[in-house]
Amino acid sequence: EPGSVMKIFTYMCAIEKGTYKGDEKYESGYIDVEGTKIYDWNRTGWGKITYDYGFEMSSNVGVTNMVQKFITKEELKECLTKYGFGSKTDIELSRELSGNITFNYPVEVAAASYGQGIFTTPIQHLQALSIIANDGYMLSPHIVTKILDNGEVTYERQIEKVKVVSKETTDKAFEYKIVDVL
Repeated sequence: EPGSVMKIFTYMCAIEKGTYKGDEKYESGYIDVEGTKIYDWNRTGWGKITYDYGFEMSSNVGVTNMVQKFITKEELKECLTKYGFGSKTDIELSRELSGNITFNYPVEVAAASYGQGIFTTPIQHLQALSIIANDGYMLSPHIVTKILDNGEVTYERQIEKVKVVSKETTDKAFEYKIVDVL
């Protein structure tokens, strides 16, 4: 379970969809999702706060509200898949795992949005973070750049990149300070 680092990608999904309203407020502390209480890490919250501030405070309640208000379960799943979660990166390492981003019920969706109940790998996170660092392009991770044999290049890796989100989304990620807390 990756934990709160997944909030970056949940927020990015809502930003890309165009539904994110960072200055809108919600009540922090806890939220009830079909009889299960989800708490912020300090259990009492910070009162009524904006989603932007909720990200800075790593609010589970804020991101849970987002998956109920700004993006659907299907959209979250689609975004996480598009960002490379749930499949191998094909990095040159043996026994790479694909992880598991399966969630169905509302409480599972909420938990997935803040990094619980799912399984991801550190390499997947680096790959997904490359989206923000490269203006919306996701770069495939590799260990080997090139191989030399007596000074002659026998293999040189080509940079593989795919446009995943708009540059406007990555600009907003910086504007909303979603990446400042990394």
